[in-house]
Amino acid sequence: MLTPLQLPGTFGVGTPRVNEGVLKSWGWELELKYRNKIGNNFNYNVGLNLSDNQNKLMEFAGRNVIGLGFQNIVEGYPLGTIWGYKTAPGYFNTIEDVQNSPFQDNNTGVGDLKYVNQNGDDRITPGRGTTEDPGDLVFLGTNQERLLFGINLSANFKNLDFAVFLQGVGKKKLPSAKRYACSNDAGLVYADGTPQRFLYF
Repeated sequence: MLTPLQLPGTFGVGTPRVNEGVLKSWGWELELKYRNKIGNNFNYNVGLNLSDNQNKLMEFAGRNVIGLGFQNIVEGYPLGTIWGYKTAPGYFNTIEDVQNSPFQDNNTGVGDLKYVNQNGDDRITPGRGTTEDPGDLVFLGTNQERLLFGINLSANFKNLDFAVFLQGVGKKKLPSAKRYACSNDAGLVYADGTPQRFLYF
């Protein structure tokens, strides 16, 4: 992989890229096919395929910067990592509950989610924003597609041909920039199904 060449800032021009990045990739692929005929005029084929692939960036110019949300390149992790705060059980039920819990931000109030204080410093922060000091951020996975599958169906009858190809992804994580609230008979819930017990502005 191409990485930026590390040169002093006084170099004065854009730095070239050199082939020093090391990416480890592994996976597997499975394919099944079946052919048969009914009578003398009808033939059909069925094909199934399933594959999976993973990777890990072993070296990339010491790139170790992380932050809340999506980070494309982080040394020692897969491509397309997602970082976030781990939620603790329950919600803030009272102002006292907010005040006696690790500080999250100035807007934290009753009804908000609680986050786990991973490093024990009594504040929910991203630390220095590096893999060595991530604060309370945790690695949540990657946005890479996993378990890709496909289905091929074809048939012919005399001079008539028919074919269908279907494909999809079995697993993929996406960082959510915003969750929208809506009302139902059970009360206020987020679009992902998480119940929200208080409506406030």
